[in-house]
Amino acid sequence: MKVAIVGSKRTKFPNPNAVSLMEAHLDKCLAQRPEMVILAGCPLNRDSWVRDYLNARQIPFVEYDPPGLFGMSSRNQRIVDECDELWAFWSGDSVSNTLAIAKAAKASSKPFRLFLVKDTVEQLQNIP
Repeated sequence: MKVAIVGSKRTKFPNPNAVSLMEAHLDKCLAQRPEMVILAGCPLNRDSWVRDYLNARQIPFVEYDPPGLFGMSSRNQRIVDECDELWAFWSGDSVSNTLAIAKAAKASSKPFRLFLVKDTVEQLQNIP
């Protein structure tokens, strides 16, 4: 199974403990499903807690960079097309590639989980 993990940039989360909360949540989720292949979408500015998390735990992943400065939409769609399920960790910022990729996953009818990260990691039932 291919699971894509995407997340807002580290600097978008207002809570300084947000990355620790997300990492603890992923530790639990990934421990239950060790057979997964991970696909990660990483932002252009390299402010990617997802990449840092996967590298620190030596979890193999495929990284998708956008093709050029204006290629985020095609990068997002490629991740959705190639995954079986998508997990998105969102800061709550309405103008977000993380939210856009979650919407693309929903439109494709692929399973997805959207997590809102504030003081806790809360799974949203509906996309805003």
